[in-house]
Amino acid sequence: MFGKLVLALVAGVTAGALLARGADERGRLAITSGGDSRPGAASPEDVLARIGAPSSPASGMLLLPGMECLVDEATGIRAKVLVTERGVRCQDGVPAGGLAGAPLKHFLPYYVFDVWPREGEPEFYEVGSTPRRQSVKGWVPAVSVARWDTRVGVRYARRPDGRAPPLRIYASPDPLVEILQTGRSATRPIARATLSGERTLMPWPVAETKLVTVDGKVHELVRIDFLAELPERPAGGDDAALVLDDPAGPPETGAYTEAEMTHLLSDLKVLDIVFCVDNTRSTGPYLDAIRSAVSTIARRLDSLPTRPDLQVGLVLYRDYVDGIYFDQGRGPSVTWTSGMTSDLDGFLARVRGLTEAPYNSDEYAEAGYDGLLAAVEDTSWRGKALASRVVVLIGDNSFHEPESEKNPKHIGLERVRLSADAHDVRVFTLDIDGGGGEAEQQVHLEQFQAIADACGGACFPIDDAGDVVDRIRSISDVQVERVHANVAVTEGLRAGKAVGTIAEEENLDIRQVTEVMEFLEGADVDLSRLKPGEPTFSTGWALVSLDGVDLLEREVYLAKAESEALVGALMTIGSRYFVSNDGADRFGRNLVEIGAARRIGDPLADFFETDSAGPFDVFALSKGIPVNPHSVLRMTKSEIMFMSEADKAAIRDRVNRVCIPSLVNAQNDDGLWVFRDDFEFGWIPESYLP
Repeated sequence: MFGKLVLALVAGVTAGALLARGADERGRLAITSGGDSRPGAASPEDVLARIGAPSSPASGMLLLPGMECLVDEATGIRAKVLVTERGVRCQDGVPAGGLAGAPLKHFLPYYVFDVWPREGEPEFYEVGSTPRRQSVKGWVPAVSVARWDTRVGVRYARRPDGRAPPLRIYASPDPLVEILQTGRSATRPIARATLSGERTLMPWPVAETKLVTVDGKVHELVRIDFLAELPERPAGGDDAALVLDDPAGPPETGAYTEAEMTHLLSDLKVLDIVFCVDNTRSTGPYLDAIRSAVSTIARRLDSLPTRPDLQVGLVLYRDYVDGIYFDQGRGPSVTWTSGMTSDLDGFLARVRGLTEAPYNSDEYAEAGYDGLLAAVEDTSWRGKALASRVVVLIGDNSFHEPESEKNPKHIGLERVRLSADAHDVRVFTLDIDGGGGEAEQQVHLEQFQAIADACGGACFPIDDAGDVVDRIRSISDVQVERVHANVAVTEGLRAGKAVGTIAEEENLDIRQVTEVMEFLEGADVDLSRLKPGEPTFSTGWALVSLDGVDLLEREVYLAKAESEALVGALMTIGSRYFVSNDGADRFGRNLVEIGAARRIGDPLADFFETDSAGPFDVFALSKGIPVNPHSVLRMTKSEIMFMSEADKAAIRDRVNRVCIPSLVNAQNDDGLWVFRDDFEFGWIPESYLP
């Protein structure tokens, strides 16, 4: 995300040429190829041979539960693509297929699950928003994405005084080598970066790395993918920036009138939220937490600085069981609706008075699909497509599926999805861990995750009722950001501000701004009448440092679950593989401990059970455990066995004093993590890795 980093394309290279060059440099698909260009790095074949891995793509699948996307066999890094065009939609089949789902998010990573064709240049990628197959969106054309086979990104480095050195980006690495050799290059850069504001949410993804040696010193060059704003050409000057003009020109419709803008902005501030709550008897123990959660969300949304036009509503659902039906004057019903209101105090008073059903249901599953469909279809939504419409589903047990006798209307996920799409409603789900045992709760969680995935929201599982408020607060955070961004970007575009200016002034980033532009286009707002700038995907080469001064800082893209697994692996490394003892005894004891480790799922135990001559860091990467390029774990099994006490102490010290505390602190920093479906992803400094 690049709101504070405005990259201006300079004369000599058009965005179209950049896109073409980026596609050429990506080369053929290499799911099983490595991207390690370090001195002495092994080839993919060497690495596979060392770790004893078979050559099929499935051999690189990670050990984390539910991770089902393709990975690089040599490094264990998941295969990903970045969406390079706005408004790209997936197909439901290849090579020909209908359009499926909403447009993909511009310049956001998507995970690769399959390619077509299987041989030669890929023409389509099957992509999903998380490493879990249930997040698959469909097939995206290869020409609309860029491969991203690393997990590394870079940020513009700052000095302690807050200043930043100049950063120039070139179409090829050759001019950078000239600069390293002579201090200058006659080649014109394709982009320059300037820095203002604070930390952005996402660095530039590193697509490729090269190491070059000049005068005996090794320098790192990186090819980064970025969004560049194309400002208008100033009068004169060789470094004037290009603007991409449509030869036909914008349609002669004129700008929006003040009355039209007033109506448009009014609709953007409309925020309707309906709480759809399980009201069966089993929810009794969680009622206090549910009341607090509903109040937290409603109060927070009402206090937004953009002052949204907020209305709230409540839908309760029970089950098809005599004695617990609702009756609102229309006969017995499994659902109860309050209608929408702007009287927040009155609404919350009604919520505080909630009581559970007087009798138990016949079984754990409830008529949840009835409640969810009522929340979507029986609500008087306002504001048409520009409004924010949200349903928050809260429940402690599963739903009757369409084939059940307790689902006489045969309502299922597909019907709910179609209805939510038709009404422009996003559904968030909060999974309370209720009764019924492990099997029931697994069905419950899978249903809630599937509903959130299908309806553009997120699922928030919890371990106990005390977590409800903290978990559900994230839902309000999402809406806070969306309402603010929609209004701020629209007002900025209307005022004639450039995209980079809007991003900087509103504490957004260029990708967020382009997402709002996609949203406006989807709601039939004519962007040409708002006169927006056009952020464009580009790719180019930059130096990581120059003359001993860092130009870029490296970070890694991880799922929060990955970072948690990494902490567990590091604890294993420190306590099991580098304990203080003589080499032979330590290794002998290790073999005993490995038997126990395998039973509890230690992914590193195989290293000591095989005859692999490969280094420990490469083995860790093959198991999906990210490590630093200058890893302290770069050693063979033999080197570990006969390591000195001082060296073992140094590794334990780095792992226990630097890596583990840094990762744990990062996990507790909510500002680092962003939800995509039911996964949290974030960027953390590469220095946190072992």
